[in-house]
Amino acid sequence: MTPFFVGRGKAGLVLGFDPRKTEAKQQFTSEGNSPSMSRNIPTINTRRLTLRAMRAEDFGRFAEIWAMPEVVTHISGKPRPKSQSWDAFLRNAGHWQITGFGQWAIEVHRQHQMAGQTGFFFGSRGLGDDFDPFPEAGWVLEPGSQGQGLGLEAVQAAHDWFDRVIAGRTVCMITPDNSGSLRIAREVGYVPLREAEFGGDVVQLLTRKGPVG
Repeated sequence: MTPFFVGRGKAGLVLGFDPRKTEAKQQFTSEGNSPSMSRNIPTINTRRLTLRAMRAEDFGRFAEIWAMPEVVTHISGKPRPKSQSWDAFLRNAGHWQITGFGQWAIEVHRQHQMAGQTGFFFGSRGLGDDFDPFPEAGWVLEPGSQGQGLGLEAVQAAHDWFDRVIAGRTVCMITPDNSGSLRIAREVGYVPLREAEFGGDVVQLLTRKGPVG
């Protein structure tokens, strides 16, 4: 049985994720029990960081980060309008509810505001069966928090949690000129999968096997 299932409850069609299964993949079956849609997002503390649930009051900072040209240089190259940031902010909240995983806000100790985000999501990017069905890792840090090893610290903590709670293969997508993110990906165990074209740009697809419980 796959970790995702679709069931029919009193309220109709329900989609859920069962973390007891061995690997997260974006597959669906037509049978199963209706899952709870209530998720508790864990808080993770490291030496210098807290990974925590995004809160409503984080949205202003979230939108500010995604509007920074330095942040989006290797992502889309275009600062994100506030309306698109709102869609992404809500999508992350829903992702935790539906799949049992998502992205955390990264907060540097004693700074009391978001410095970025990291975690996992299903991107449904249309890049093929060796990429799309698997949870995709992502990470973003605002410029003032870069160059201090905080990105690696956050990404490693997120993957440690994923390995313990979800387990299985993950993927990520990085532009070839983003040397910092490629270095982080290698440090946490990603290896090249293949190159692809996405949004008019050439990107490097990477994969990480991870433990299977």
